[in-house]
Amino acid sequence: MRYTQWPNLIPAAMNGEVTPEQLWATVPQSINFLVLIIEQYDMLGVPFLLDMHPYRSKIMARRLFAPSGQYGSLQIKQYPAVVLFMRNKSAPLYFKQYNANTVVELLSLISSLGPEIQSLPATSHRVVQQPKTPIISCHKNPQRCRRLYYVSETDMLKAARMALFDEVLKTKRELRQSEFVALYNFVALLSEQFPAATFSTALPRRYRRAVSASPVALDRSERARLVFGRLREALHSRIPYNSVETSWWERNFLDAERLYGHPFPINSSWEHCKGSSPEFRGYTCGLWTTFHAITVHSYMRSLQGAIIKPIKPLRIIRSWVKHFFGCRQCAQHFLTMTTKLYPMNEQRIFKNEHTMMYLWSAHNIVNRRLHGDSTEDPQFKKMQFPPTFLCEACHVGKNFNRQTTRNFLLRYYGNIIPPKGTKLVRRNFRIIRSEIVD
Repeated sequence: MRYTQWPNLIPAAMNGEVTPEQLWATVPQSINFLVLIIEQYDMLGVPFLLDMHPYRSKIMARRLFAPSGQYGSLQIKQYPAVVLFMRNKSAPLYFKQYNANTVVELLSLISSLGPEIQSLPATSHRVVQQPKTPIISCHKNPQRCRRLYYVSETDMLKAARMALFDEVLKTKRELRQSEFVALYNFVALLSEQFPAATFSTALPRRYRRAVSASPVALDRSERARLVFGRLREALHSRIPYNSVETSWWERNFLDAERLYGHPFPINSSWEHCKGSSPEFRGYTCGLWTTFHAITVHSYMRSLQGAIIKPIKPLRIIRSWVKHFFGCRQCAQHFLTMTTKLYPMNEQRIFKNEHTMMYLWSAHNIVNRRLHGDSTEDPQFKKMQFPPTFLCEACHVGKNFNRQTTRNFLLRYYGNIIPPKGTKLVRRNFRIIRSEIVD
């Protein structure tokens, strides 16, 4: 239920398919300003609406998703975007990326347009600005920077839920044929390869001895695997139809999540993936981390005897990105890279270790392209990974020593950090039969 004095937190549209004119039809005639926060992912919309709520008598605030990068005639290059409209005027008065000063800027602009804004209860509400995290120089303080880099179980679980729930629900009402297969295979991959164990100490240098170390079970991730498995079974029943409605998917996801005790920490903050300010990192960082961890743990399972076609996890990830990743421009860059610039093929990926090494190389190509971009977090530069302060031995001049880098990736992604206070239990790996659809 929603109390009458609460703001309307429900997105006005999931795909930017509602026009400003349609939104104006829901705005009382006494209100002359409409402000929209347009997101790719569910991140800052709710806090923004809460900040705007004290001014509801003069400004209508709504949130919507427009992952295509376009809303009407507006080309959105940076998310989240905030747009301010005035009644009877088609051109926006304000169109900028959300930042810590957005609410203050909006109120100042509206106040300059007439005396009516003076009646707002400005003294009853103070906009709380999140202080930016001080930037640590990794060149001067490599030890402090090293502590910022780790694989967080919380980050991966948050990203996995957003990928399966938020992203899928933002697509069309029915998933057919290639979209259905992409979803089924991605769920099957998560049910089989999502890491549910960690090595609490650094893995041995000799990578083939890595899986002989005693793994420690991650309770939340184990329950998440059960959610993925149940969803795979539900989707399997839809194979004869080769389609599924998003309403069916939403219902089954929430049922499975509830059945296994809500393993996804949706109310927790990002940990390693927390940006130095709210607009940086978050979901995309968690998604990359999840993909890397899947490829590394897939390789570790292959050393235990699991039969895994090296290229298959990568193709499943690419197919999910193609059909469901909300940033369509990012998805197109990824598809172009993996088909033309750095082709994902069996000539390049034919050994089990090639799976994780290909994704590592591909991610560094992305980092090289985005270095210096406005989306780059000043604390987490788009540098070639791993940087020297994480693994100096991985670097040989301007190149990487692939064997040393491989061992580093095994140690880094094998040591998943659970939330504080988590009870750890030692387990053996369990090899699961593959049920991925070709």
